[in-house]
Order: sequence, then C-alpha cells, then structure tokens
Amino acid sequence: MPNYENYYSVEHLKEEMSSSIQQQRLKEMAALCEGTVLDVGAGIGELETFLDKSQTLAVDIKTDYVAYMENQGIYTKAADAESLPFPDKSFDTVV
Repeated sequence: MPNYENYYSVEHLKEEMSSSIQQQRLKEMAALCEGTVLDVGAGIGELETFLDKSQTLAVDIKTDYVAYMENQGIYTKAADAESLPFPDKSFDTVV
C-alpha cells in the first residue's frame, strides 16, 4: 500500500481548494450529484460544502482529513478507495 502520510497537509489542501476556479468546479460537480452521494477520496470535504450533508458520505484514507471533516459536521469514514466497505448500489451517485 502506498504511503499516504506524505500527501498534502489539511492546511495546504484548504489553501489549494479555496481558489475561485476550484470552487466553481466543485459547484458544477455538486450540481450533477443526485440522491445519496459517496465522495471517494474526499480530501477535506470541499465538495460537501455544496451538497446536502445528510445525504452524503465522504470517504478518505487519510485519518487527519477524516478528523477534519468530522469537525466540520461532515458524515465521513476512513476507508481505502480500492476496498470500500459498502455493498453495491448503496449510493445513487459516486464521485
């Protein structure tokens, strides 16, 4: 398994995702989501800003990202994208 601890810090990712171009892309992506949403590789949950949090589960392998999202009130789970702990067809939209 790759060493994910060398990826971006929460602070760096917050800064990177705050650009107006990134925010516009997130809005456009969110507009395509319907029903229950699984956000795989959610990072710090920037997409969830534009989604109904009660209908969204954000998944990331980095525990500091998961902790950050939990503190933001985002329903989240630490999981590997290659081995998701959900049955098929559990979500209407997967991003």
